[in-house]
Amino acid sequence: MRTFSHALLARIVSVLLFSLLVQAPILESRESAPLPPRPPQSFGRPGFLIQIQSALNPEPRIILTNLSEEPLTAVYLQMYSSTENRKRSGELWDAFLQNRSPLAKDVGISLSLSHAVGERIPDKVEVAAAIWADGTTFGPPDQLKRILSNRASRAAVLDGLVSFLQTGLQQEWTREQYLAALDQAPAVSSQTYGLRSTLEANPNLDTKPRVRQKVIQRFIDSFSAEREVLRQSKPDISTPYNPA
Repeated sequence: MRTFSHALLARIVSVLLFSLLVQAPILESRESAPLPPRPPQSFGRPGFLIQIQSALNPEPRIILTNLSEEPLTAVYLQMYSSTENRKRSGELWDAFLQNRSPLAKDVGISLSLSHAVGERIPDKVEVAAAIWADGTTFGPPDQLKRILSNRASRAAVLDGLVSFLQTGLQQEWTREQYLAALDQAPAVSSQTYGLRSTLEANPNLDTKPRVRQKVIQRFIDSFSAEREVLRQSKPDISTPYNPA
């Protein structure tokens, strides 16, 4: 009778221990806090099709096609020759800076294959950095900085233009005052060039203040819209890029 009791007691203890071991991980997983979400990033080789067209065109071209499901917003390319050890200057394409739509899957762009006169035409092209519409990135931080710093610089230029044009409207500047203010602008861009060209080509704006105000307001609206697109782009250009 004692043997039976000891055996039964040992069996009950074994069952209880086994039950505790099985349930422990389940209880732990339920009580642990969820990990915070990380920004979407990719450091593997991206999906691109790169073709070099040098023999069929008087100007060598690169045909870059996005093979990823997510639309491509920017890419920085580096070109070099297989017979040389040094890389050539790169080529940056950014949909936000060129007022173009992001590249959808299987859509390509044609870019110039830059090279110095007398030098061998590059026969290799590498994707050094890329950004997709959802904020996914490819490439090391120093190469991605080329893209993000250009976006931040453009946004700063647009901020300055909107501010000075709004000041001109409030103070009812003449056409000559706008042109004089543009002469003092610290940065020259396609936006400042377009604004200056419009003012110089329309001297009648001096005698038509209402028309002048409407023209300036259209530029303000256009620059503001472009600035907002840059501010909403991913990754956030207002904070330093950190791939960790």
